[in-house]
Amino acid sequence: MPKRSNAFQQVVTLLHEQFASDGTVTESKFLPDSRTGKLREVDIVIESQVSEYPILLSVECIDHNRPATVE
Repeated sequence: MPKRSNAFQQVVTLLHEQFASDGTVTESKFLPDSRTGKLREVDIVIESQVSEYPILLSVECIDHNRPATVE
């Protein structure tokens, strides 16, 4: 599947890469929905570890002029 991205996502990803020195920043990643298990696309995912706890932060980049949908 082609990478789903836009210029704004790319800028936000670059900024997060600068601040997440110990983490992994991935643009346009599929994660399982916690209720259905179905894969959902997330714009930016930052994964790191604090002490023994895994941390996963997801960022959605939305255009407020256009309604957001689950798809």
